[in-house]
Amino acid sequence: MLNKLPAGFFAFACVGTVGFVVDATILTTLIFSYDWGHYSARVASFAVAVFVTWLLNRVWTFRDQASASKTREYSVYLTVQTVGATLNFAIYSACIFLVPSFKAYPVVPLAIGSLIAMVFNFLASRRYAFTGS
Repeated sequence: MLNKLPAGFFAFACVGTVGFVVDATILTTLIFSYDWGHYSARVASFAVAVFVTWLLNRVWTFRDQASASKTREYSVYLTVQTVGATLNFAIYSACIFLVPSFKAYPVVPLAIGSLIAMVFNFLASRRYAFTGS
């Protein structure tokens, strides 16, 4: 099955897993150890996770397409990830709105939103961020 995925997709998913762990660790640390608010902690954890995933995707997933301009590449990558996060939240919200029983199982709409956003992020990162130019 892995051989039917687009080149780099498995690596992108692995990097995303690392990003999730970084994001979750920072988020919970800021909230529970430093008494940050949930939203300010989320902005900070997202920013660090995006930077970590950009670096890992640059040196592993898209190493052959890494751009000479790191600033441009990172800016586009951050934009793609922000759109992907918005898409994820919109799908999560739509799932709960359309299927109210998902309120009891929030991980289901979270997974649906995350999977769709991951595909978007991979395709958009490959097309716009890691262009090799």
